[in-house]
Amino acid sequence: MEANNETIKPEYILGIDTSTSNMTIALLKNGKVVQEHDTEAVRNHSVQLLPNIQSLLKDAEIKPKDLSLLAVGQGPGSYTGVRIGVTTAKTFAWSLGVPLIGVSSLHAMARSGLRQYAEVNRCDIKAGKQARYLIPLMDARRNQVFTAVYRHGNVDGEGAGWDCLKQDGIRLMPKLLEEVAELLAGQSSQKDAMEQPLEVIFVGETELFAEQINRFEEEFGNAKFKVAIFPSSIRGAEIGYLANERWHESDAKTDDVFDFVPNYARLTEAEANLLKAKQETK
Repeated sequence: MEANNETIKPEYILGIDTSTSNMTIALLKNGKVVQEHDTEAVRNHSVQLLPNIQSLLKDAEIKPKDLSLLAVGQGPGSYTGVRIGVTTAKTFAWSLGVPLIGVSSLHAMARSGLRQYAEVNRCDIKAGKQARYLIPLMDARRNQVFTAVYRHGNVDGEGAGWDCLKQDGIRLMPKLLEEVAELLAGQSSQKDAMEQPLEVIFVGETELFAEQINRFEEEFGNAKFKVAIFPSSIRGAEIGYLANERWHESDAKTDDVFDFVPNYARLTEAEANLLKAKQETK
């Protein structure tokens, strides 16, 4: 009697991010992108997101019940946008009974930006050991940015790795540039020349900050590395990739659907006003 040769069910991951004006969703099958939809829908994510998810799943010829994991950009970013994406992902995860993983929208922006930068400039981001600094920028108004500093580089040719040098948060643009300058000054003092980055790449919503970055380059740039400005957007695929990597780690931990909350990186206006009122009454 022949053994029953069962077909292994494919792993489908739905990645969602609505932290910026670019609403992006992607479907991964066994770690590879099969569908991706991107929509510039400023202040319209609440209307567009669900129909786009339904359309994406229909194009891929799968049903919501076939999903294995929900992945969502947790922020920071637009308060309303982040809330919409997280709420939608939590609702799907709860109703379908599938795991949920939240990832940094800024990390996804850094990874998306590097991938797009490499495609445009035809550079091999997998070759060599020397690192690149990726600095994602989201406009937070009043010369503030949601940002972080990430380092991407190879280790002994074993594949590219990512390190977070400055955690996700909100900073005044001059303060961010000061922190980057301090990082570069510290690396230049290292004996190993490979510690010095090959490039410092500002990605994401860069247009408003180009003049300040150019002045930064004039002051701190040198022959050892170059500074680049590359406008880019978050890709839903990167949300899925980040969640997939975490899901398959030996100590992987999914997020609790009920306790999971967005990372706004700052108080909402209502919370700030309430805090101010409490302080004034003391």
